[in-house]
Amino acid sequence: MVVMRRKRGFMVYRDPKTGLKIHFRVDRSGRGVLVVNASRVLYANRTAAFYIRLMLEGVPPEEAARKAVRAFRGVTLEQAKRDFEEVAYRVNSFIMGEACPITYLGFKRLDPLSLKTDAPFRADLALTYDCDNRCIHCYSSSPRWKGEMGTREWKKVI
Repeated sequence: MVVMRRKRGFMVYRDPKTGLKIHFRVDRSGRGVLVVNASRVLYANRTAAFYIRLMLEGVPPEEAARKAVRAFRGVTLEQAKRDFEEVAYRVNSFIMGEACPITYLGFKRLDPLSLKTDAPFRADLALTYDCDNRCIHCYSSSPRWKGEMGTREWKKVI
């Protein structure tokens, strides 16, 4: 994995071999959200988020275990290494789409957007609402006419 961008609590990783793109965000509470190719979402508690960050950064299990012992009270080096390896296996399997996350990887199913997050997963900026398809489910099929933005307004948004 190659780190593309890293800001406080937000990282973007890209695998140059597969084209896989991963966004990983850790909120103020320490919980994490992993988004794979903008289509699959994994919510992580504080401990899992800690291990996922280390895994994505390529930290070896022994070093990850040492960091976990310093970060979490009462965990042994051996237990921390086992925990890291288990999280890494499950998350890598999820990322690669190798197994059903609920049936085989032991993840709990959460309804989309059921957890409150510090920021939206994504934001879209529509170039135009004009569309010839007139899909019933689409926002562009709204009966309201919305004028298009001019160049000056676009520059202001960007």
